[in-house]
Amino acid sequence: MALRQPRDENPGLSLRYTLWGHDGAIGRIAWEPAGKLVASASQDKTVRVWNAEVGGPRRVLQGHTQWVFGVAWSPDASLLASCSDDLTLRIWDAITGEEKQVLRGHTRTILSVAWAPDGSTIATGSSDRTIRLWD
Repeated sequence: MALRQPRDENPGLSLRYTLWGHDGAIGRIAWEPAGKLVASASQDKTVRVWNAEVGGPRRVLQGHTQWVFGVAWSPDASLLASCSDDLTLRIWDAITGEEKQVLRGHTRTILSVAWAPDGSTIATGSSDRTIRLWD
């Protein structure tokens, strides 16, 4: 009878950093296209941008009034979009953290957001059972 060797839980992977800072559950996370930054959406009503190269915080984006469910980077990484239970899609300047625009139209929680590959359009998905395309 052969002995079974214990399996490595994460073959080829090792923990690089643990990022702390949110005060609530974390929803969607998204990599910036160059892979240097990570954005996270949270129940604490914030979006946080993290420096993935050093494992530290970069900035906190505040403006949503309810749980933030999703984040997405524009293809050129100049903008960051976030969607929330407050029924808004917010567009942020990814460099300064300034809120550039607040878009409304969904009638229930916006659960997901994605940029078109050419950066011209943003898609949002909601529990109101609609997808909206914004340009």
